[in-house]
Amino acid sequence: MYMNFAKRYLMVLCAVTVTAVAVPAPAAAAAAGTKLSRGVWVTVFSEKKVHFSKKSALELVSFCADNGIDTIYLQIYRAGEAWYDSRVAGRKRYEAMVAAAGSDPIDLLIDEAGKRGINVHGWLNVLSLAQNTDAPIVRKYGRGVLTRDQRGRLPLKCNQGEDQIFLEPGDERVVRFTIALIGEVMDRYPSLSGIHLDYIRYPKAAPPGGLLFLREPGVSYGFAERNVARFKLAAGKNPWEDPGSREWDAWKKQQVTGLLEKIRAAVKKGAPAWKLSCAVVPSPEKAAATSAQEWPQWLKRGTVDYVVLMNYTRDVNAFIEAARLASAIGDAAQIHVGIAVYMLKNMTWILQKKLQRLEALNPGGIVFFAYDDICRKGISNVLNGSPASLKTDDAQKRTKTRPAKRAKKAKKKK
Repeated sequence: MYMNFAKRYLMVLCAVTVTAVAVPAPAAAAAAGTKLSRGVWVTVFSEKKVHFSKKSALELVSFCADNGIDTIYLQIYRAGEAWYDSRVAGRKRYEAMVAAAGSDPIDLLIDEAGKRGINVHGWLNVLSLAQNTDAPIVRKYGRGVLTRDQRGRLPLKCNQGEDQIFLEPGDERVVRFTIALIGEVMDRYPSLSGIHLDYIRYPKAAPPGGLLFLREPGVSYGFAERNVARFKLAAGKNPWEDPGSREWDAWKKQQVTGLLEKIRAAVKKGAPAWKLSCAVVPSPEKAAATSAQEWPQWLKRGTVDYVVLMNYTRDVNAFIEAARLASAIGDAAQIHVGIAVYMLKNMTWILQKKLQRLEALNPGGIVFFAYDDICRKGISNVLNGSPASLKTDDAQKRTKTRPAKRAKKAKKKK
């Protein structure tokens, strides 16, 4: 069933240096003649148990069809563990899925989604291992595959980090492992429409902290042994002596981009029609400075087909400004905007405003985080209607309660 991954990797090295099927768009977008794609992230922790139930998988497809969602980003790899039929990353999650559902529910989901004109993309958390120090890749190669800061520490909260451990993109073993993951996903699920990459970056660098006279130095990453050795060989410099040098900064960006280029080569060689996308930090400057993630260059060079901004904020103006600035970079059709619906519980009027104003920017699409959250009461009303004309449950509630409150106050005055 599976291809020889070592052979695949060599083929990729030699090669290196969908548009979504549309379903009926929301009324306002259709009236304007636009084709605004709508997607949804489905996590492995979904309360709906999509990965563990055929019934839930079918319900997801029906929900998407009923609410104008044309792309499902199905999380299948997280924290070094696979929620799909894998022999590279370990099988315990997948075996639990099959035991619960009776067979692989991903096959059913992809098949039924295709019948309804809905694309399914495999979503992988590439470099983050969350806090799983016992991940299969760590068991195989040891902790040397983990990136560290300039003091040799993991990016945990106690070390000014994200409280997650990350693989080192500058370690060739990590590259081989990642390409093998991509290869087996392509072999096992050829009817997917694309690959969606998350955590394709370094841990976020931390600026100096504390009081001025007790200031703690800033933190940056990339100081895994093999990555440092490769940099010394290439640049003739020791990054430990100057952790903030331009050469070292450029090198780290090159490692992330290089990994992505190899992934793209593998995807396009095995499945040319598949789309390759990445979840990215919205601000290009911040993405490059803190995470070595140069996504504007990825778009310019065609390294990815599109990016999805993790534009997570309740502030409508800040949300729209971030989307506007990103959409001004190159082709706006390559910019999809992620909306954190989980932050908008009982505030669906904010979602309505975001959608209404986002349509005017005409980006490539919108992606909702996450499936469980858009199923909540009131949210589907916003998804189904035209954002320009819809009056949400929340707005209706405020409209109805204002006269009642005024009458109550008048009664008290009497």
